[in-house]
Amino acid sequence: MNTVCEAVRKGDLRQLKRLLAGGLLRHGADPNEKGPSGVTALHEAAEYGNVEATRLLLKKGARPDLPNAEGCTPLHVAGEHGRLEVARLLLLSGAKVDARDLFHHTPLHYAAAGGHAELVRLLLDKGANPNVQAEATQITPLHQAAHDGHLEVVQILLTRGADIHARDLSGHGVVNFALSEAHQQVADYLRKHGAED
Repeated sequence: MNTVCEAVRKGDLRQLKRLLAGGLLRHGADPNEKGPSGVTALHEAAEYGNVEATRLLLKKGARPDLPNAEGCTPLHVAGEHGRLEVARLLLLSGAKVDARDLFHHTPLHYAAAGGHAELVRLLLDKGANPNVQAEATQITPLHQAAHDGHLEVVQILLTRGADIHARDLSGHGVVNFALSEAHQQVADYLRKHGAED
């Protein structure tokens, strides 16, 4: 793993600043350098929620849409880990709100699966499609939220236009997804709002 990533992972902002100082950038301290799994320092900052490192990396030329080996951008990682402020910075720097990983999941899929309500709101406010489907499975962010029992996220998605009748590739609706993990309260809410089993 490169030294820029190591500094971010350790939370060593002083070392990161030193590495990214003008002269060192010319000698190999690349903010876009990828490690073995395609992870950049910006992915690390997103995972650990390091807002200051994110800000500094973006200022020094880190690209907000570089994917890792799974096709995840730093915004996917911020979505997965619920890093709201990091996500804001990435979006302000031009990160694509509907970027897709190798399985065609968007940052909204990740935020919905994690139950990160405020991040779901932010992504929707920035234009994320609430009905985007993963290519291989056809699951939507609403399927993800129902499966993982995140009632607040289900409510947000429905008020923002998510299709309560969406089906995955096998024909399963959102109620089935909720019940598959015994999330009865979520299933009841979905039924009350018109979803069918």
